[in-house]
Amino acid sequence: MNVEDVEGGGRCVVVMMAVLEAAAAVVVVVSAMVVVVMVVVALVKNDRKGEQRMKRLPMP
Repeated sequence: MNVEDVEGGGRCVVVMMAVLEAAAAVVVVVSAMVVVVMVVVALVKNDRKGEQRMKRLPMP
């Protein structure tokens, strides 16, 4: 590290901002994955219900 970085403290602020941005990106990705998983689970449940309905109906 250079003496200028220690005295200015600008480097630390830049690193903190980068860490915060990375954390925000991780949160966004994780939340998006959770939403996708929830949608898939809902679709699978609906498909199972549809299959049960089809089995109940008399086949022509």
